[in-house]
Amino acid sequence: MPALKIVLMSGGLGMIVAAVSILACDVRRAWAQRRSHTSNTLVLPVERNRWSTSIALGLLAWGPILLAVSVLVILRER
Repeated sequence: MPALKIVLMSGGLGMIVAAVSILACDVRRAWAQRRSHTSNTLVLPVERNRWSTSIALGLLAWGPILLAVSVLVILRER
């Protein structure tokens, strides 16, 4: 049971980290695009923002986290 709890927690936290990384990448691209307009350098066009993907990952991450928190490990003495 402790292994299941660890796997669920790390999966949920991994999804949260992925959502934050996607948002950070989009913000960095948008910032570079705005900066390129002033410095006349060539930057790849910004793709559409992936806010919906980040929100979906963030909301789905709570499922495994809540399951992991609800697992109660009882150790008995021998």
